[in-house]
Amino acid sequence: MQYNLKIQTIHRLGFLFLTAVVLVCWQLDFTVDESILIKALAIGVLLAGIPHGAIDPVLAKKFGVWRTGTGLLMFALAYVAVAALMVVIWILAPSLTLAAFLVLSVWHFSGDWLQDLSRKESLPISLSLLTLPALFHITEVAQIFRLLTGEDATILTTSMATIAPIATLLAASSAIKARMQGIDHGMEILVLLVCAALMPPIWFFLIYFCFLHSPRHILKTLNDNDGNTLLSSALLFTGITLVLAVIALLALPAISLDERILKVVFIGLFALTVPHMILIDFLKTGEHSEPE
Repeated sequence: MQYNLKIQTIHRLGFLFLTAVVLVCWQLDFTVDESILIKALAIGVLLAGIPHGAIDPVLAKKFGVWRTGTGLLMFALAYVAVAALMVVIWILAPSLTLAAFLVLSVWHFSGDWLQDLSRKESLPISLSLLTLPALFHITEVAQIFRLLTGEDATILTTSMATIAPIATLLAASSAIKARMQGIDHGMEILVLLVCAALMPPIWFFLIYFCFLHSPRHILKTLNDNDGNTLLSSALLFTGITLVLAVIALLALPAISLDERILKVVFIGLFALTVPHMILIDFLKTGEHSEPE
C-alpha cells in the first residue's frame, strides 16, 4: 500500500527545501565546526535513524515472524544476536566488513524509490549516492574509513571513485526518465546527486539518512499500522539501543569523543542494518510497496 500522497508530498517538499537551504549556506561559505557536525549526526541518527529500525518488531508481527509474547522475545533475541555477531565480524575483519556494509547499503537504499521505479532502475541511484562522495571528497572519505577500520582504505575509496561516474550517469538517466514521466522522485534524485557531489561526506549522510531515508520508512509504516503501537516500539527499542551505544562509547579506547561517536554510529548502524535488511528485504511478504 502506498503511503498517503499528501504526507509523501509534504515530506518530499520539506526535504528539498532543507537541502536547498543547506546547499545555499554551503556556497556562502557558512561553515559548521566538525565536532558540532559529528554530534548533530549522532542526534539525527538517534532521533530518526534508530527509530526507523526500532519499529521492526511491529513489521515482524505483520509479516508473521512472531505472534505471541514468547515469539516477540525470541525475535528480539535473534535480532540482537545477529547485530552482536556483526560487531564481532567487524572487529575481526574491519575493511572487508566495511566493503560488505557498503554493498548491502546499495541494495537497501535502492528501496527508497521502489514505489515508482524498478529495482534495476533504483540500484544505480543508491550506488551513485554511496560512491560520489569518494569521487569528490576522497581524502575525507579515506580518513573516515581509516578511523572506522584502523586500516588503509585506499583500494576501497579508489574503487568507489572509479565506479561513481558510470553509476551517476545511469542514476541521472533514471532520474530524468522519471521526471519526464511525471514521477516526482526525478527531481529528488537529481538534488541528491548534486548533494552527494558537493557536500562533505558527513553532511551528506546526515541529510540523506536522517531526513529522507529514515523518515520515508517511518511514514510508510505509519500509513499501514497503529501509531501508538509504532511509538511504543520506537521508544522502547531506541532507548535500549541508546543505552548500548553509551556503554560502547565508554568502552572504546582512549581516543577523542568525536572519533568514538563516529565509530559507534557507523559500526552500530552496520550491526543493526543486517537484521533490519533480513526482515525488510527478505522476510517481508506482499508487493514491493511495503516499507523499505
